[in-house]
Amino acid sequence: MATFVTRAEWGARPPTNINNNITPENGGVTIHHYSGTKWAAADHAECAGQVRAVQNDHMDSNGWADIAYSHLTCVHGYVFEGRGEGRRTAANGTDPGNQNWYAVCGLVGGTTQDYDTITAELVDGFHHAIGRLREQGGAATGLNGHRDHLATECPGEKLYAMVQDGSLEPPA
Repeated sequence: MATFVTRAEWGARPPTNINNNITPENGGVTIHHYSGTKWAAADHAECAGQVRAVQNDHMDSNGWADIAYSHLTCVHGYVFEGRGEGRRTAANGTDPGNQNWYAVCGLVGGTTQDYDTITAELVDGFHHAIGRLREQGGAATGLNGHRDHLATECPGEKLYAMVQDGSLEPPA
């Protein structure tokens, strides 16, 4: 079972605004990867720093109220609390996408030819995050990739194939 890391535990900044206007019961969960280049940390001790860097980029560079994702997962089997349940995301790229779909980001990336290894622990993290958003956040059973909301390569070919074949669905 994946380990859940709260915002306090990873050192999150407070959001500048909280938007509870979300209807995930009309959509579900959207899967993301973080980068078009390899991103996974070799040592888990680096993962919280990566999540802080993502939050800083989203807040400082993009001007968003918080980290865009509902949760983030790492290749070591940890789920980092992002905006969390009941909070509108800013990651899916469209107003209906952000309104009706939570967003879970794997701290991985790359190209089709050179992608981070999709570990069993990463998959377990996705299972935990998706299950949590369904059980505690009211998400419907829909599961899709970022590219299903707009033209993007995200979440990469490997993760998108796992969305399509059901591999990221939490076990019953």
